[in-house]
Amino acid sequence: MPGCIYQMMNLRQFVLNEGFRMELKYKEEIFGKNDGFSKIKLVIFDVDGTLVDSVGCIVWCMQKAAENCGVPVPSEKEVLNIIGITLRAAVAKLFPSQTDEKIDVITDEYRHLCTRREDETPSPYFPGTLEALKNLKNRGYLLSIATGKSRRGLERLFATEGMRELIDFEMCGDQAKSKPDPMMMELTLKHFGLKPSQALMVGDSNLDLRMALNAGVPSAGVTCGVHDASILIKEDPLVIVKNVAQLARILPDCTGIFVNEKTVGQKICVR
Repeated sequence: MPGCIYQMMNLRQFVLNEGFRMELKYKEEIFGKNDGFSKIKLVIFDVDGTLVDSVGCIVWCMQKAAENCGVPVPSEKEVLNIIGITLRAAVAKLFPSQTDEKIDVITDEYRHLCTRREDETPSPYFPGTLEALKNLKNRGYLLSIATGKSRRGLERLFATEGMRELIDFEMCGDQAKSKPDPMMMELTLKHFGLKPSQALMVGDSNLDLRMALNAGVPSAGVTCGVHDASILIKEDPLVIVKNVAQLARILPDCTGIFVNEKTVGQKICVR
């Protein structure tokens, strides 16, 4: 039902989500009884597949770069599994048999293709994303970004009217070690002077959530990007939702574990 989610009432419950039965553990130390996300002061967002619907663009550019450089073209699944890693490390992982020089050539070709395509047809924000960020900002949350994109790539994102004013801090792929290393999380927490329990990392891939887990930061998965709930749940997120817009609706009110509006338990409405 639109605008409704289901609250888990027991310590351990099973939920049906996208054809998979998955066991969830209740996170009493984070939520507490009727406490919701009250400890969370900072929400950290991945970009590709989380804020921006850019996964298709990334897959096309990587496959086209491989074709143009005369190397075996990776499958869509192979490309999906490297989204979130810093660019050169991602290319090296996709093409492990290539020399360092060839990796540089493929990386440059991908960057050229991606820049040209994004300049011609920028990847759109997922529906409701900007409104959700404004909503969270108005409710007093600090907002930050942790992305494998380069600073140049992030600047294109900030070209959207009002976006720069919403973000308090950002970490790019050329400023820290690649996900899932916790360095981005650690530097972000240090910047704000916060504890891991006071932040929430939001991402669409297992790399995003594993980075948070490695840093001791609670996480939220979104299923609008790279990975579905059956993969995200393995990284022990507090919550899995469809998108950032849905997450914004539950952050002020939730008191339990929620998964894609299908969690078994008591139905409550999010206003």
